[in-house]
Amino acid sequence: MELLIVLLLLLLAAAIWAISSRGTSPSVDRAWRSSVEANRAAMRGETGSWRVEPSDTDRPVPPAIKTGRRGGRYTEARTKEGRPYRRYF
Repeated sequence: MELLIVLLLLLLAAAIWAISSRGTSPSVDRAWRSSVEANRAAMRGETGSWRVEPSDTDRPVPPAIKTGRRGGRYTEARTKEGRPYRRYF
């Protein structure tokens, strides 16, 4: 009786192992590992490519701060529709 239980447990373990290893092949696992390593290297900045720093022309120019008649400060802007307005602060 004990031998039968041991054989059933071994058969169950073999079935679980076969089911779990059925979906993966060594080439898929190797490709997955290389992509993970490439992602980690990219996050650390080890890609070997040159980093492009934004130039001065790419940065937005802050609006000019103007002063009103009574000393209030504002900037001139436009709405999405194109209507001009003053943003006071």
